[in-house]
Amino acid sequence: MEYIVAIIDDDTKICSILSSVLKSKFTNIKINIYNEPTVGEKTSDIYFVDNFFGGEEKLNFLLGEIKGINPDALVIAMSGNLDEETVRGLNDSGCDIVWGKMWVDNENILSIISKYMKSRENIAELNDTNVSNVSNVSTASKVFKKVKKLVLRNSV
Repeated sequence: MEYIVAIIDDDTKICSILSSVLKSKFTNIKINIYNEPTVGEKTSDIYFVDNFFGGEEKLNFLLGEIKGINPDALVIAMSGNLDEETVRGLNDSGCDIVWGKMWVDNENILSIISKYMKSRENIAELNDTNVSNVSNVSTASKVFKKVKKLVLRNSV
């Protein structure tokens, strides 16, 4: 299963480093980089979104667009300046994870992404098995949302 990752950040160095780290860990991803506050043309499975563009907070706007396109997407908010109030605000906005750009704990974020991918694959397998039964597909989607919450809660 291939995953599409969107990195939305006006810092080209962060985009390049993050893209390299992700490509070194995952062979089943396609990365789209956007240096403007846009979700792009394609639906992504995982979004890394900078909180600020040119000094303006854009995450809430982008989060609304992302969740409108793909409510099951994993949204990782990034910020170079994380204080307690910012973290609380980003969590309250509906982001799945808040990640400091300057943190060196890449293994934790990579582990979370890996678990997210595995849970998506398990749900896709369940959907394929029960494709003739629409209620099972709906149930699988509900199960995925619960699994996603558990994975994220236990990984951070």
